[in-house]
Amino acid sequence: MKNIQLVILMSLLLISSIVSADHEIKTEISINASPKAVWKVLSDWQAYPQWNPFIINISGEQKIANKISANLKLESKDPMEITPILLNVEEEREIRWKGKFLFTGLFDGEHYFLIEPTEDGKVTFIQGESFSGILFYPIWHFIGKETMKGFEEMNAALKLEVENQNNISPMGKI
Repeated sequence: MKNIQLVILMSLLLISSIVSADHEIKTEISINASPKAVWKVLSDWQAYPQWNPFIINISGEQKIANKISANLKLESKDPMEITPILLNVEEEREIRWKGKFLFTGLFDGEHYFLIEPTEDGKVTFIQGESFSGILFYPIWHFIGKETMKGFEEMNAALKLEVENQNNISPMGKI
């Protein structure tokens, strides 16, 4: 009987890995500031507890291939610690990391922040993550909507923090 259960479990894992396509969430917001001003707030990890409702704490040297530590707060859950590896840190442009649950292939996420200048002197801030792994669907069921909401809340808080630091009202510079 145990052999049959093992075969069924292995078959389900195999099927799950075959149908487990990458899934990406992507959010963006327009910020009335320069890339330099956005980068100043985004890269100041020590200040995150004062303004960031989603990444409530983050530490580590901002250098490619370094392991960092971050505490994420989803609305109805206790904060969870992640320890991803930095893939890219490009001043005034991008921060990107990749994390995993237990080991690569179970549930992996490549998270990114992009700062894109626009022709009107503003910035489009993009936050996204590409998820993959054989446990994607069951884990996503529990955290998907709240993760998207966390991204959107962080984006709005970043916009407010940057524009406040630069004395910019919704109508333009004060």
